[in-house]
Amino acid sequence: MAIIRRFVSLFKNRAFKVTACIALFLTSVLIILAMLLGNEAGTFVIRVHDGDAQQSIAITDHVDYANEAHHYKTLSAPGFDNIDCWTPKNGFFANTDGQNSGFLYELTSIPGKFNPDDEDFKALVDEYDEAGIIRKGDMDFTQVYCYTFYIVNTTPANMAGFNVKVEMDYDASKTTKYLDEAARIMTYAVGDGVSDPIHIYQKEDNVDNKAEDKKEAYINKKLEYDTYLEYPIAPTYFNTKDTLVFGDGEDADTSEIIFMQPNRGTETQYIKYSVLFWLEGWDPDTEYYTMFSGTFQFSLDVSIADAEQ
Repeated sequence: MAIIRRFVSLFKNRAFKVTACIALFLTSVLIILAMLLGNEAGTFVIRVHDGDAQQSIAITDHVDYANEAHHYKTLSAPGFDNIDCWTPKNGFFANTDGQNSGFLYELTSIPGKFNPDDEDFKALVDEYDEAGIIRKGDMDFTQVYCYTFYIVNTTPANMAGFNVKVEMDYDASKTTKYLDEAARIMTYAVGDGVSDPIHIYQKEDNVDNKAEDKKEAYINKKLEYDTYLEYPIAPTYFNTKDTLVFGDGEDADTSEIIFMQPNRGTETQYIKYSVLFWLEGWDPDTEYYTMFSGTFQFSLDVSIADAEQ
């Protein structure tokens, strides 16, 4: 299975502020064929292999997603550095029911690596703040990594649609200083075949493996944390036994499955897919553990799952 690796290097002080440096953010995209990929420093890499003659996709981080000149098998994005613990409360999920948040849609509307210093984005924040939808003072979007790309249906028009399967795993041997305890990974998919747009993943907070003299403080922090957060959905726990964030475990298929609509005439179908990463400041583990110079490595695999029946 095609895999490229992502390394995250982060720094934390006693006030649970974490300065993070993602040295390597490496993600691979696999379609049908399997091949082993090596590490590529300093980039977030996405790779794709075409399917068979009946089903194929391409990837692009270009706004002109339908243009074949911008269809690629490999995408690379810059790394990420200097982030602190943060929470998206009053941020991503403001407005309506959260999953249909206009602000989240805008945040991920431009393909490529999100730039919080973009003047158009700053104007959008001001607009939502003035409307009372979000609270600008509660947010610091320099503390979240967001990368958006398109999965494009390159199958000839009027052929049957098919499912796209997305999986993410991590290398436990590359996880150090308990960084995975505070990590949050969110996926956000937009497209005609998407019925379940948001998924959030975290490692389970387990008080049983904490030192006895710190359990009470940990429990109190967790109670506060559970009432503070306003995620639109409950996070899914990492499957640490299988070292999966999400994907095919031993007992059940927990992959994200998205239906790719067939192309109709000159209309090219696509799925806009975003991966967001942050360190949850309200997770009690950000105070319990010292995460200075911790690392966390994971990979993303996308494949054509099966044809429409």
